Amino acid sequence: MKKLVIPVILALLCVFFVLSAISLDVSTPSMGGQVLTNNYNITFNFTPSYSGSANVTITWHNGTSNVINSSSNAVTPYTYVFDTSTQGDSFQKYNLTILVMNGSNASDNASIIRYNLTIDNDPPSVNLLNTSFNTTNSTPSVSFNYTDVASPNTTCTIYFNGTGSGTNGTVLNNTNTVLIASTQDDGSYVVYINCTDLGGNEQNSSNITVGVDAYAPVLSVNLSNGSDVPSTYNLTGNAPDAGSFLSVVRISINGTYQGNATINNTSWNYTVTGGEGNVHNVTINATDANGNSNLTTIYNITLDDTPPVISAIDSGDPDTTQATITWTTNEPANSTINRGTSTSLGLRQGSATLVTSHSVNLNNLQSGTTYYYNVTSCDEAGNCNTSGPNQFTTDTSSGGSTSGGGSSTSTPTLSSSPIQTIISTAGRYSFQGPDKKIHDITVVDLGTDSATLRIESDPIEVTLNVGESTEVDITGDGELDLYVSLVSVGATTATIKVGAPQSTDADDSDDDTDTGDDTDDTPTQSNETTDEDLDLVDEPPAPVEEVNETEEPGDALVDEVDKKGSLWVWVLIGLILIFGILFWWAVESRHIEFD
Repeated sequence: MKKLVIPVILALLCVFFVLSAISLDVSTPSMGGQVLTNNYNITFNFTPSYSGSANVTITWHNGTSNVINSSSNAVTPYTYVFDTSTQGDSFQKYNLTILVMNGSNASDNASIIRYNLTIDNDPPSVNLLNTSFNTTNSTPSVSFNYTDVASPNTTCTIYFNGTGSGTNGTVLNNTNTVLIASTQDDGSYVVYINCTDLGGNEQNSSNITVGVDAYAPVLSVNLSNGSDVPSTYNLTGNAPDAGSFLSVVRISINGTYQGNATINNTSWNYTVTGGEGNVHNVTINATDANGNSNLTTIYNITLDDTPPVISAIDSGDPDTTQATITWTTNEPANSTINRGTSTSLGLRQGSATLVTSHSVNLNNLQSGTTYYYNVTSCDEAGNCNTSGPNQFTTDTSSGGSTSGGGSSTSTPTLSSSPIQTIISTAGRYSFQGPDKKIHDITVVDLGTDSATLRIESDPIEVTLNVGESTEVDITGDGELDLYVSLVSVGATTATIKVGAPQSTDADDSDDDTDTGDDTDDTPTQSNETTDEDLDLVDEPPAPVEEVNETEEPGDALVDEVDKKGSLWVWVLIGLILIFGILFWWAVESRHIEFD
C-alpha cells in the first residue's frame, strides 16, 4: 500500500501541471509568409486552466530584433491590430512572437507562437521598353518590366484601347518580360500595361500608340467573269484598307503585266486596249502601304466591237392612243424607242434588259396621228445600232382607249357589242352611259392575273380575274346598265371589254317552247280568215287542249269563239240544253220509281 502512495502523488502533480497550462489558439494569421498591407488584425483565443488573469505579450522584431509593440493583461478572445502603414515595404521578414503566461508565475506555463510576415503598401513601378510603333502582326507583342520592394512577382495585363488583351500571372520582379496581345483588327490603338503586386497594389505604365496593319486591302472590281467589252475598256474598282492606305494596283492581261492603275484614295481605274475577238484573262493585285496584298482574277472577258443586227421591226395594229413596237436582234441587247410626230423625234423610252426579242409599248398617243420612230439596241459591250426612221398612224375610231391622257375623236356610247380597250395604270377609258353622262374606268390595282377597276362618276370598284366579267348599275336607278370583262393584264396595263349589259338572252325569241314566259308561249293571233279556218266549220269540235298552267280557261274560250265564229256558241248552247234535259229526265225517273 505504501508503495502506491508515491506514484499516485506524482500522477496528481502531473495532472495539476497539465491543467494549470494555458491553451493558446491563434486563428489569424494561420501560416507564415503573409503579406500585410496597412492595418492588419490578428485574432486569437487562450484559456487559462484556473481562475485569475493571464499576461499576453506580442512582440514584432525586424532584422535588428527591436521591439515594436507589446500589450499585456489580455482578455479572451484577444484581437491585436498591427498598423503597418508606418512600416516601409521590405523583403525582410518581420518576426511575430505571441507570449501568453500564467499571471501568478511569469516564468511558468508560457505559450509562444512565431510567424515570418512581409509588409507591402506601395504599388509596383511599371516601365514600357517599347515606344510607339506599327506592325503587320495581328497579335502585337510589347516588352516591359516592373520593380517592387516587397513583391517578388506580380500579375500584369496588356490593354488595347482600354480592353484587356493578354495576361501573365507570374511576371518576375525587375525582369524584362514580353506580353503578346490577342488578335487585333487593323487600326490604331492606345496601349499600356497594368501590374498588380502581392499586396493588391496596382499601377499602369505610360501609354504608347500601336498601329496594326495585318490584312490586305478589300479588293472589288466592277467587271464580271464572262462579260463582253469593247476593245478599249475601263477597269474600275475599290480597295479600302483599314490598317494603312492603298499603295499600288497592278494590272495583268493573260499573265502579262500591263501597268499600274490610277489610285484616288480607295478607288482605282485603268484603261485596257485590246483587239477585236480577243479573250482577256484579267488579274488585279492591290497592295497596301505595309506590303499586304490582295489578288483577284477575272476570266474570259470577250472583246466585242460589233453592234447588234436589228431586224423584223413592226408597229403592229395601233389603236387610237397606243402602239406596240417589236423587233429582234442577233445578240442580247437593250431596247430604246425615240419617237415624235416629225422626223426630228425627241421622246425616248425603253428597257435596259438585254434580250433578243424586243417589245416597247407607246402610250399617250393622239388618235389619227402619224408618228415617226427609231429603234436602238446596245449590246453588253456598249456597241449600239439604230434603225429608222419608221412610222405608223394611230386609229381614228371612236372605240379606242384614252390610256395615259390621250383622247379619241368622240366618246363612245355603250352598245350590245362590247368594245375592247387597253387601260394603263396612269390612264382611263371614258364612255357615255344610258344617262347621257360621261363615265370613266381607271385601273386601281394590277395582280398577276387580276385587276381592280374603279368606275365613276359615283365610284364603284370591282376586282376581276382574267376571263371574268360583271355588270353594275352606274346610273343609280337599280338597273344593271354596264358590262365589264377582264381580257388580260400586263405589267402596267389591263385589257378590258366594255358594253351594255349582256345578261338578257338574245335567243329567247328563237325558242318559245323552252321558256315559261306567258308572252313568249302565246301564239300570234290573226284576224285574217284562211281556207284552213273555213274547213274547220264542217268538222266536229276538236278536243279542248290543255292550257298553260298560268293561262285562264275563260280567256282560252273567248279566243276560240273569236276565232271560229258564232257556230261554236250555238253548239255549246245545244250541249247545255241536252245535258239539262237528260238531268231533268233522270230526276223525274227516280221520283216515279220511288212512287
